[in-house]
Parts: sequence; C-alpha cells; structure tokens
Amino acid sequence: VQRGHDRLSVFGIVEGEELALLRPVARALQARGSLVPTEHGGLALGGDARAILKGEAKVEIVLPPKRERRRKRDRSDANPVGDALFDALRTLRRELAEEAGVPPYVVFHDSTLREMAALRPSSLAALGEVGGVGARKLDAYGEAFLNVIRQH
Repeated sequence: VQRGHDRLSVFGIVEGEELALLRPVARALQARGSLVPTEHGGLALGGDARAILKGEAKVEIVLPPKRERRRKRDRSDANPVGDALFDALRTLRRELAEEAGVPPYVVFHDSTLREMAALRPSSLAALGEVGGVGARKLDAYGEAFLNVIRQH
C-alpha cells in the first residue's frame, strides 16, 4: 500500500483456495531456480522465469493434498508410556525447544508426537497430514522428526 501496490489492476485478485496454493507454487519455483531470494527478503525472477511467463517453458507442480478434518480420538490407545519411538520424538522435541529457547509444546504438542509415532509417516507430505503439523513447522522440523521415525 505504501508503494501504491493497492492501485495495481492485479491487487487482491487471488482469494480463497487459490491463495492457499501460492506458497507451494512459490516453493516449487524457488526449488527450480525460477524465483530467487533478494537481499531484502523478497523474490526476484531467476533462471527460466521469463520463459515460463511467456509460455515457452512448462512448469509441473505436485500440489499438497487437501487436509481432511480429523475426529478427536481417545488418547489412551495411542502410544502407551514407554514407547521407544514416542520417547525419541519427545527427546528431539526437547532438544529443538532448548536450542530455540521455547517450551517444548511450542515445537509440537504431545498429541502430535503420539500421532507421529502411531502413523510413522515416511515423507514430508505424510508428516504434513499429522494433526498439529502445519507448513511452517513442517519446514522447520520435518526432516529432523522424519529421521527419528526412520531410525525406529
């Protein structure tokens, strides 16, 4: 708004479901070098971006699946105390929380760790389906938690 962006003809045209697709599309374009970070935290065109915009290069992106709403489950059947994977996930969570200077529940709640241990996801996409794992936490902690799951 300060630089007059609100007066552009394209300002605010992306809404609803399309808005939710922007982040995965931007990540995919960054991964292939079509968008590059600037020194001020923005993004600039790079690599084959101009060819993509002109329709000369093709972009195929696998979009993340829509998350289904989950029903609350009885916690008593999920990962009894003493489960080795659950304990390892809690240990990793504690270490990451100490590094960040935050309480462990800020990294992930126990219920999220229980679900991870029960489902044993093997990919970032599968881990993203676990309740309590949003895009930001998936980016920040996903690989570390997947490594612990793979070791058990």
